Amino acid sequence: MLILPLDNPFYMGALIALACFFLVQLYYYLRFILWFGVKKERDRGEQKEGVSVIIPVYFYDESFFDTLKVVLNQEYDKYEVIAINVNANEVVEEQLGMLASEYQHLHVTFLPEGNQFSKKIAITIGAKAAKNDWLLFVDSSCRIESAKWLSQMAGEMVESNDVVIGYANNDYVASGVNHLFRLERLYRNIFAFAFGRAGYSVAFDGRNVAFRKKMFFDHKAFAGVMNESFAENELLLPRYINTKNVGVVTTDGSAVKYDEYLRLKDWGDLVKKHRWVLRKYNFKRKNLFYVEILSRLLFWTTALLLIIKGVALPVVLGVIGFRLILQIVGFKLAINRLGERKILLSSLAYDLLLPIIMFIGFLKELLNIKR
Repeated sequence: MLILPLDNPFYMGALIALACFFLVQLYYYLRFILWFGVKKERDRGEQKEGVSVIIPVYFYDESFFDTLKVVLNQEYDKYEVIAINVNANEVVEEQLGMLASEYQHLHVTFLPEGNQFSKKIAITIGAKAAKNDWLLFVDSSCRIESAKWLSQMAGEMVESNDVVIGYANNDYVASGVNHLFRLERLYRNIFAFAFGRAGYSVAFDGRNVAFRKKMFFDHKAFAGVMNESFAENELLLPRYINTKNVGVVTTDGSAVKYDEYLRLKDWGDLVKKHRWVLRKYNFKRKNLFYVEILSRLLFWTTALLLIIKGVALPVVLGVIGFRLILQIVGFKLAINRLGERKILLSSLAYDLLLPIIMFIGFLKELLNIKR
């Protein structure tokens, strides 16, 4: 009995298409994902760049002040912390004032209540107040546990870099929506960091990101994007990033975790934001993502068709099995590199879900344009 349907041009064409999509996927996993997982972090040595850590504070949260104390006690010599009291909350002002009297490198400023663009303006106020050449941004909902966080990020603040990107994701919570958030951010970051290590840097998240103060003001901060619905530094990064000016940091202690109240709508907004940010990058960078996502969607669609029709099952199942092994190994290495946990198996399911989500989002946008 023939394994290949040589007498049926349609099924043979489908098998050839499956092989082509598989080869594209093989290239991505070998060239980017596996390489990111096994490549050793560069040892830049100890850096002495001055760093200004900028943190907008929106409301009083006891856990934030615990984190702020960790930031204020970093094992790094030349740095300052600028906290912006957004909406001029009195309790926040009191607590920050007490800490400022204890820590001379903590500087406090404020933004009056009721500003429509509060987050963008808060970031700009912090940048203007900064005395150092590098600006490092986190949010008040962050959790930083390592006293070496700043020194790890500063390790990539070298002369050849203008942007430094660290890992940021939601902390583990036994919640379905939280897990969706973690999966979305994990997936984007794995590919973004893998592409970055290969010289095609992309960043989706403006948190745990640093760039030079000069670059911030040379590009006129948020000019031209003030009315955009997304409020973080990811609005700026597509303008800042080029082929060789980005450092990626994934060493132990460099990651930032966030504890946020999340709804399903927030996850949908996050997917929209990532899609919006991706469109702002140049042709080569965004198409690295588009080709991978499209080839993945077509791979699974073609494989499912051939399985339903019972065509060349040993070949089709063998190709699927080999791809799954590559994915499991690649993602396991990448997840370990990023310090994540309890997410490997669900990431395999998200591998199927994400291309469908992207395709549906694209169709919605197309229909809205036509209307």
